[in-house]
Amino acid sequence: MLKAEAEQERAETARVTYGVAGAATAGQDRAEVVIGISPAFGLKLFQTTAGHRLSEVLAAMIDAVAARGLRARVVRFHHTADTSFLGLSAARLSGSGIGIGLQAKGTAVIHGADRLPHHNLELFSNAPITRLEHYARLGANAATYALGEAPEPVVVPTHGEAMGARYHARVALIHAIETGLTTEGAPPEEIAVRFLKPRGEGRG
Repeated sequence: MLKAEAEQERAETARVTYGVAGAATAGQDRAEVVIGISPAFGLKLFQTTAGHRLSEVLAAMIDAVAARGLRARVVRFHHTADTSFLGLSAARLSGSGIGIGLQAKGTAVIHGADRLPHHNLELFSNAPITRLEHYARLGANAATYALGEAPEPVVVPTHGEAMGARYHARVALIHAIETGLTTEGAPPEEIAVRFLKPRGEGRG
């Protein structure tokens, strides 16, 4: 896994940069959706458990939000690596009250600022079978919630795939990397994401 991440790191540095633009604060723009990324996202980890580049996942969500006429703001959280709390924290900073939590391993959630932790609006829990099209639809749905509408939840279909033993070691290592980068009470960072290549260019 570490070898694969090292290879992806070299590839990703040619595709995307994550610039820190200062401390993230609560937004006032009701036409925004905040995407909260985990501590290791794009820094120590570079692909989901399904093998999707994190730059592609993030681009799919950002483009989908923009297609609904809204803006995606990216914030990195350092106080947690939990998907639900990433989503809730993002929602509380979002001017629309809607946020997406996105872990480096690919688990994702839509959360509302007025909801209790883990009482999310939508959840992608099976990252190994989640495709880019699902992330795009999740981004579109987050924008739809922000517009005050009720979209049809995105379903990631399963066909009897076993999500168990073959992923345990990798997920445990990912969890250790993510949580090792958390700091209690650390402030969130506004991230200026810059894509260096057109979407989908240079795969392989």
